[in-house]
Amino acid sequence: MQGEIGFAFRPDSGGRGLATEGVHATLGYGFATMRMHRIFAGVDTRNERSWKLMQRIGMRREAHFVHANREGDAWIDEYIYAMLDFEWLPRA
Repeated sequence: MQGEIGFAFRPDSGGRGLATEGVHATLGYGFATMRMHRIFAGVDTRNERSWKLMQRIGMRREAHFVHANREGDAWIDEYIYAMLDFEWLPRA
């Protein structure tokens, strides 16, 4: 009863609310249709636009994993954001 979301948007399509609308719709489908209890997402800590989007729609930061992923020769930190069904339903 848990799900994970991921998304990628073209940087030049920003500023129109499309990412917010898409993630919001995906959470709604996961909670209302698929009856998920918890939905989470991982994000590169350098991707401020994505983690701010998750905060804006009500997801909470649950973890900060240090050196979680490798990108070339560098280690990358990752945030985990999540939302529970009872946190979503009042918003729907």
